Amino acid sequence: NSLEVTYYATQADADAGTNPLTSPYTNTVNNQTIYVRVEDEDTGCFVSQGFTLTLVVNPLPSPQVPTDPLEVCDVDNDGFVEFDLAAQVPIIQNGETDVTITFHLTQTAAESGNQAIDTSQPFGISSANNQTIYVRATNDLTGCYVVEPLTLEVVPSPTIEDLEDLYVCDDATLDGFAMFDLTQNTPNVLGLQDPNEVTVSYHETQADAELGQNAIAVPSQYTNIVANTQQIFVRIEHNTTGCYDTFDFTGDNSFWITVEPYPAVVEPTDLTLCDDDYNTTPVAQTIFDLTVKEGEMSGQNFPPGNYQFTYYASDADYQAGTPIADPENYQNIANPQTLVVEVTNTDAQGLCATTVNLTINVLPLPSPDSYTPDELRLYQCDDDNDGVAADPFDLTQSGDMIAGGENVNLSYYTNESAAEQGDTASASYIATPDQYVNDPSLNVINADGVPVQVIYVRVESGVANNDCYVVTSFEIQVVPAPVLNPAGQPFGYVLCEDGNSGTAAVQLDDIAANVYDLTNGDPATLIPLLDPNGNDDLDINNYQVSYYFTAAAAEAGDSTQEVPNGYDASDGESFFIRIEYLSTGCYNTGAIGEVVITVEQRPAINAVDLNETLCSDEQGGNSVTVDLTQYDGQISTGAPNTAVVYYADMNAYMSGDEVADPTVFTTTGNPQTVIAEVIDTETLCESADFATITFNINTTPIVDISGYDGMIICEDLDPSTPTEGGDYTPITIDTGLSQTQYDFVWTLDGTTLPETGSSIDATQSGTYEVTVTDVFNNCSATSSATIGASNPPEFTATATTLAFAGEHTVVIDNVMGIGDYEFSIDNGPWTDLGSNTSLTFEGLGGGTHTIRGRDKNGCGTTIVTITIVDYPAFFTPNNDGYNDTWNIYGLAES
Repeated sequence: NSLEVTYYATQADADAGTNPLTSPYTNTVNNQTIYVRVEDEDTGCFVSQGFTLTLVVNPLPSPQVPTDPLEVCDVDNDGFVEFDLAAQVPIIQNGETDVTITFHLTQTAAESGNQAIDTSQPFGISSANNQTIYVRATNDLTGCYVVEPLTLEVVPSPTIEDLEDLYVCDDATLDGFAMFDLTQNTPNVLGLQDPNEVTVSYHETQADAELGQNAIAVPSQYTNIVANTQQIFVRIEHNTTGCYDTFDFTGDNSFWITVEPYPAVVEPTDLTLCDDDYNTTPVAQTIFDLTVKEGEMSGQNFPPGNYQFTYYASDADYQAGTPIADPENYQNIANPQTLVVEVTNTDAQGLCATTVNLTINVLPLPSPDSYTPDELRLYQCDDDNDGVAADPFDLTQSGDMIAGGENVNLSYYTNESAAEQGDTASASYIATPDQYVNDPSLNVINADGVPVQVIYVRVESGVANNDCYVVTSFEIQVVPAPVLNPAGQPFGYVLCEDGNSGTAAVQLDDIAANVYDLTNGDPATLIPLLDPNGNDDLDINNYQVSYYFTAAAAEAGDSTQEVPNGYDASDGESFFIRIEYLSTGCYNTGAIGEVVITVEQRPAINAVDLNETLCSDEQGGNSVTVDLTQYDGQISTGAPNTAVVYYADMNAYMSGDEVADPTVFTTTGNPQTVIAEVIDTETLCESADFATITFNINTTPIVDISGYDGMIICEDLDPSTPTEGGDYTPITIDTGLSQTQYDFVWTLDGTTLPETGSSIDATQSGTYEVTVTDVFNNCSATSSATIGASNPPEFTATATTLAFAGEHTVVIDNVMGIGDYEFSIDNGPWTDLGSNTSLTFEGLGGGTHTIRGRDKNGCGTTIVTITIVDYPAFFTPNNDGYNDTWNIYGLAES
């Protein structure tokens, strides 16, 4: 243990024992000699000659392990692949001999040279997407080795996402070949993949797609090489990694392109309709069902179910894609109008379509001349009142008016439906319209309430290629012979005598409305001239009534024997009646009537001229309502069967417009003269003269004191009670009228007051009424106002707590008065009494308190004081002016 061994770079250093080498030592050359010195530490003896150590450094292997990850495409993109490590061995050896390469899962295994990976088969990674393994390079001669990491990385492969079959409509050749844009599928292939990182190519075979060869050069303009249907194959390859979709299953990377036929259609004939009215602004228009031409366009009776028709109003609308919304109810906008019809094959995936033109045309209707029903109506007389005209109707008379010279063809029918159908074989068709015998069973009641037969006219256009028509109608009327009232056999008619001549001038227009039954009636009971049951038209104004001296002259219409208007008829004289219907000329053939004239005396009258001065009904008015019958006794002579009739004025008298209710007649003028006459109530003859009553209306004064109604005057129930405030002055009620023009009478609650002026001072409550009389016309008017009363309250205030209680309560009760009251204590807030009978104030201290009760109507305030005995709880005699002394409240202070 006493020997020390040291090492030196030279023999000299070893001999001298200088510059010993330290461990660890790095050699400076390969195969370096080191000199050894051994010295005994105890004796100092050493040996430095003959002992050397040769240092030899064997070289390490120099494997070329890739620094970049070793990449393999992941065909199924699950993150796990197999690596061919054996193929990497010569690459790593890089030609170096006597070197063995092994692969290890961990660095530790690589360092120890244990658990080498079997490279006789592909190595499958155990960590998804990437894994690091370790490469050991060992020199077979020296055993020296090197360990380096190798990263294995799984590279995702691009995938073909979705593919859609493409469809293109064939062109006009219909040969099954067309140009396709295959790149329409490129977005489907890519999905969410970055198009800058991959390349998509299209191929005609699966083999070319898998090998990435013979790609279709211009896929956006590809014409199929197989007619009608062809399969196209797709390849997607990553630009950097070269990974591509390896096609998981057959057809995974393919789609079909199909050339589809378009519908076979022909251009239809024009669609024409007749106009439905005569409005041509902006053009003639009607509603078309465009779909009726679909069978014709498809060349079949009915269009195939897979044909879809879309209609456009114009080529511009077709280009803009704006179709007609409802082709079954389309109103044209031009006339004629050319539409574009797009026919689509809905069975084709590409919805192949073609277009044809459809022209629609609105044909004009015939335009019958416009005549009123009265103008078109034809009349014929009935000779025996059986409803059939004596002579046939010539319907063409009205037909010519309807045609009005237009190029039209007319046909006549008794039924509208037959006219619409134009059915000349129908029983309703009138074959000889110029000799038509009417059928009473077809009569209807028209708007005038008259039975007529309606004739329907089919008006067809005579213009070539225009089959339009309209149906119009007119009425034919069989006019019965006018029938006189059978109760008039004969009629009686009363004339009032002209003076004392025994005759009277007859006014022919008056007879028809004033006849009576001469045999069984009386002049006061008038009957109609026409038979109410025997005539359809009972308006006498539609008839011409003529009177003749003989029945034969009346039958013949002999004007030389016609009674002239104003003829002086004698009592008992007869006239004979001929009546013709104005619109037809039909008359009472074989049934001439007779009217017997009776000349009666006129009643007597007291032709007085009365004057009345009355006051107007309304204040300031100028009319009055009177009972005119009060003057009957002054006007009538008292003869039996007479009555007085009044008229508002001379105009009313001349027109026969009598006062409807003379008991309540109101004047309308000032002055106004009322006319009175006496009539015989049996013969209806009026007095030859008349009486007058002139009303002069004086204006009733205008007075109104109602504005004072509801005012209040103040009254004090007990003047000895202290009060303050309140207005006790009287209310002056003033009419505002002149005391020189009017007299005044005042009353209070019905009792007349001594005041007679235009105003009065109201000192009491109650109803005041004033009667004002105009001293110049003695007309009076009254008005009233009710004055209310109020007063300050009478009440008592009582302390309900004992002396020295500390806090006290005061009750207000026994409140008397007719006012609306409220109360306050010590100038505090006011409290409304309302409907209560008492009020309570609490929390009061000792001493004197002032209670005020006031009337809300302003009639003053009643003041009551109350003293409560108590004492203060403390005092502070510091002369500061507060609580310096102590005293009992309610007693004299000391």
